[in-house]
Amino acid sequence: MKCRIIKIANNSLTTTDFNEYLDAWMAGEAPKLENFVALFPNLDLSIVMKDIECEVMNTEDNFTFAKGPYKIKREHDGRCAKVFGSISEGWHTHVQVDSFEFQVLE
Repeated sequence: MKCRIIKIANNSLTTTDFNEYLDAWMAGEAPKLENFVALFPNLDLSIVMKDIECEVMNTEDNFTFAKGPYKIKREHDGRCAKVFGSISEGWHTHVQVDSFEFQVLE
């Protein structure tokens, strides 16, 4: 995959797919990827992060993370990424949407 940014709305991805993707990124696949966002109803980030070596991040960001954030690291080049879930308003004000988010850190 040679993408730098990926945003997916309607999808059939599973928590297992996200877990496998993180494993692949940590193994050095998708080296150019900087940001990945996928809408995902009822996201259980604990399932996504199962068996992924990570650390819980302390954050002073100006918004509240609904789930996470976690920091993961690629061993071969030391690059790190933040993985988290967030909840935002959908198209209608009474609908909330979960998202899975991955951001490579500087």
